[in-house]
Amino acid sequence: MAEKSKEERNKEILVKSLDILRGKVDPEVAQSLYTADYDDHSGAPQRGPARVLAVREQARAAFPDLDYDIEEVIAEGDIVAFRMVMKGTHKGPLPGSGLPGTGKQVQVRQLHMVRFEGERIAEHWAVRDDLGMMQQLGVIPGPGGPGGRPPGPPAAGR
Repeated sequence: MAEKSKEERNKEILVKSLDILRGKVDPEVAQSLYTADYDDHSGAPQRGPARVLAVREQARAAFPDLDYDIEEVIAEGDIVAFRMVMKGTHKGPLPGSGLPGTGKQVQVRQLHMVRFEGERIAEHWAVRDDLGMMQQLGVIPGPGGPGGRPPGPPAAGR
């Protein structure tokens, strides 16, 4: 059997890293998947596997049934990019906002990119549809809500 390419190996490590956030593997696995100075580029001062475990704790407190549907993964060299949908029921404080649980289910589209050093994740960048999530939680009106208008072309005469 042929040996796996670096890209295939990195994709597998990526999926295992998401299992930490999902609560499907022992959180201590983070020690072997992330570099000591891992940076998620969120602006948080915390680095390394401890940062991943802090995110896990906050995310699972807000969304105890947190899960991800991975839609596409692309790897080239030391970079893995992926598209996914985060799903969960908002039952606890939302990280960064303190918004108490609403009991509402959300589905949030996300794009991520990670950089590997050897067989460990060293950096992570994310683009999430946080506006859409806040609309699903009822915090911000959606299109057509108060002050909004339904999506589509502008009304005639504007």
